[in-house]
Amino acid sequence: MSRSPRLESIALLTALVLVTGTSMIPPAARAQSTKRTAVVGVLGISATTAGTARNFDALRQSLRDGGWVEGDTLRLEVRYSEGRSERFPERARKLVRRKGEVIVAVGSQATTA
Repeated sequence: MSRSPRLESIALLTALVLVTGTSMIPPAARAQSTKRTAVVGVLGISATTAGTARNFDALRQSLRDGGWVEGDTLRLEVRYSEGRSERFPERARKLVRRKGEVIVAVGSQATTA
């Protein structure tokens, strides 16, 4: 059964909130004086699908709404499998090596990797 794009976006954002914890508290809310750029890894199947674009836009907007500015307080590390599920494990390993605060996996194959 296929989920609606809205449900997919809600699921993606819920996963982000659940996994991030306190390391993703917006910079304005932190008492630290040093500027730090948070790294968020994103693992998906393809950059060319409409669903991926919608989910990615929703993720970016939610992060902006939370005070995270891409290129300033946030860096997104995006890896796609180009539609080939056998590429997920290596893409996932690369994101883990980047040692970001969180990895957002879009879809069940990316999550399994």
